[in-house]
Amino acid sequence: MSSRAEHPFRSTTEERAHRYTISIHCPNCNEIEMNERVRLAMIRDAAIVGMNHATDSAAVILSEVCKLATQAVYAHAPTSRLLQIRAALEFTIEAARSIERATRNG
Repeated sequence: MSSRAEHPFRSTTEERAHRYTISIHCPNCNEIEMNERVRLAMIRDAAIVGMNHATDSAAVILSEVCKLATQAVYAHAPTSRLLQIRAALEFTIEAARSIERATRNG
């Protein structure tokens, strides 16, 4: 019953922690902007976890995702730019996954 899919409006402990930290560094951001910043922080976290398990080729890409996501979370940028950055980082993570699969399978 604790699945996020079953409760789409309930935030996780991780999300609440990111939200709190971001609100300190970016006190005037609106809800949409806050959500994008939280998603960027979660992308950073996923990249860090992935780096610990990835092959060298994918780990290099994930380390760059981590750096860029870290910078974007607290960047003075409009919401539209945060959306673009998040989309680019999500595509980059998918590229790292593809490289990981190709490296492990062949």
